[in-house]
Amino acid sequence: MKYIEDEMEQGLNPYPHKIDVSVSISEYIRKYGNLHDDEVVKDVDLINAYTELNNLVVKRQYFPNQLNDQQLGDDEAIIFDENYCKAL
Repeated sequence: MKYIEDEMEQGLNPYPHKIDVSVSISEYIRKYGNLHDDEVVKDVDLINAYTELNNLVVKRQYFPNQLNDQQLGDDEAIIFDENYCKAL
């Protein structure tokens, strides 16, 4: 794993073992700039993280697009959920 060897040669720890779980993943990524939320090395997912959109206005704008995607055959498209929006 050349990537890990390169990180170690630069004095960086590719395996940070003290993870502060009270920060969001995006803040964690900013803190550990050498990591990414989707790190792939030789077709292997080393990191598979995501950030969640929790802006109600933007989320409501996305629902019509997802309905269109669903009508085009995307079975992973999310249908509009008013209860979800109220909870958000």
